[in-house]
Amino acid sequence: MTTGLHKHRLTQQAGNPREVAIAELWTRQHAHNDTLRTLFEVPCMDDDPDKTAYHPGWGWSKTPLGEPTERDRIVAASIIQWTMTGCGMSLVNEALEANGYRIVRKDDE
Repeated sequence: MTTGLHKHRLTQQAGNPREVAIAELWTRQHAHNDTLRTLFEVPCMDDDPDKTAYHPGWGWSKTPLGEPTERDRIVAASIIQWTMTGCGMSLVNEALEANGYRIVRKDDE
């Protein structure tokens, strides 16, 4: 399992239950589907148009990003974890509110 840079925050004792929950969900999802690898395989429209690669889902397309490195995985896990911090939740909440949604706790419904 690849964790983010701040794995010390991923204990119940650290008092960051949202971060723990998102890190566990991200890890479970990767047990069945490598999301980061899938994202990296999406064709890059800014690549050299003469370079093509075959992708089973899309056929011949422009060069995909290639295999994610361990650093890529750590950065992705760190960003996923950050979305559940106070700062990250503020950004997510602002984006949702801009589109007519809001986050509410279950016990506040």
